[in-house]
Amino acid sequence: MTCPTCNGRGKVWHDGITAQFFERCDRCNGTGEIVQSPATAAVAGAAVSKTLDQYQSEIGAWGDATFPKSTVGTVAVHFEEEAAEFMDSLRLGDHDGALEEAADCFLLLLHFAHKSGFSLFDAAECKMALNRERTWNTEPEPAGHFKHKETTR
Repeated sequence: MTCPTCNGRGKVWHDGITAQFFERCDRCNGTGEIVQSPATAAVAGAAVSKTLDQYQSEIGAWGDATFPKSTVGTVAVHFEEEAAEFMDSLRLGDHDGALEEAADCFLLLLHFAHKSGFSLFDAAECKMALNRERTWNTEPEPAGHFKHKETTR
């Protein structure tokens, strides 16, 4: 089975503090393939019918065909508008509206990544690896969210 972490590439992008580079995927040990038992494969196949990269490609192709004059910039501006609508829905307590706007944001991020030529999944994996290495403040910011502690170089 193709490794879902590296999508069969055998390597993942690392966005470190001092350098950016590709490194061997730990999940598949750089082979691009993982071995699963038949039972595990059946459960995984039933739960997920496509990878995020496949979905990104599907959404990107649809967006390009439906909006042939779109650019990375126009998709980014559209994302900004949808993110504002998401926040408006949250402030109004409109749960259904927030779900719809969150989906719009997600789809626009996929289209943006497609047009920009990068895997949103890979970018998120690399960012999450960096987040796991950071030290986080235990007290929230005035708006209620948490930030990582700044490191000195």
